[in-house]
Amino acid sequence: MSCVDHVLVKRMRAEVGDRLAEQRRLDAASGVPPMSGEDERQFARALIAGVLEEHARTEITAGRAAAGAQEEEELASAVHAALFGVGRLQPLLDDPQIENIDINGCDRVFLSCADGREVLADAVADSDEELVELIQALAAYSGLSSRPFDTANPQLDVRLPDGSRLSAVMDVIIRPAVSIRRARLGKVFLSDLAGNGTISPAVASFLAAAAAARKNLMIAGATNAGKTTLLRAIVNEVPPGERLITVERALELGIDHFPDLHPNALAFEERLPTPRARAESPWPSWSAARCG
Repeated sequence: MSCVDHVLVKRMRAEVGDRLAEQRRLDAASGVPPMSGEDERQFARALIAGVLEEHARTEITAGRAAAGAQEEEELASAVHAALFGVGRLQPLLDDPQIENIDINGCDRVFLSCADGREVLADAVADSDEELVELIQALAAYSGLSSRPFDTANPQLDVRLPDGSRLSAVMDVIIRPAVSIRRARLGKVFLSDLAGNGTISPAVASFLAAAAAARKNLMIAGATNAGKTTLLRAIVNEVPPGERLITVERALELGIDHFPDLHPNALAFEERLPTPRARAESPWPSWSAARCG
């Protein structure tokens, strides 16, 4: 279990965020081009190191022991994750043994591990309100456009930077709930699924023939049954010379991430209508087909 002082992380995040914002203002006033995303992350790491050094001096001056090297490294990672990642969720997403994360309120966190274990983990926020704020921040920067998560829009589906799918709900239940499904198999083929026993060789041959014959296929099943993985495998039967277009509620398939398999691929993501557009439109509210 983590022993990071999250109160300290929150304070350091605010300090680093203020200094980062001040640098942006100085650059804009001087006519300096804005930093790229990666440059900003590197600059933030330097700011975090400076804040940690100041904290260590303060602790020593007050007669307290300064943090050790490992504790400082954990603090630095936590502050960076709070600024650019997914806060306290980041260590869970970095753990390759964790397959799924279910959160029923900020302090009820259940992990499904690759070895079949179900584990109760530490809280991922100090309050449900802070958890909602974290999800709102993720919704603002994930996918192709910002997605609202509030009382008027209590349900959210987004794809995280690592390819995982996040679904969240608020207000229509007692406490906010979040489910994260990890994307373990990005480049997968029907032969892989037949080889590991997920499907039989006969089913693999049938699906490959159906894809080659351009037949319509419907994939359905329970949550976490492997629908997305199977769809990816079927799509990878399409020859690389063909143009592929996907339409998803939230970007998840990632077909366009593998140009060696599908060099001519486009991924469309549903854009939610604004309240004004919904009020003025004479048509019913249609949603893009959900893949998975």
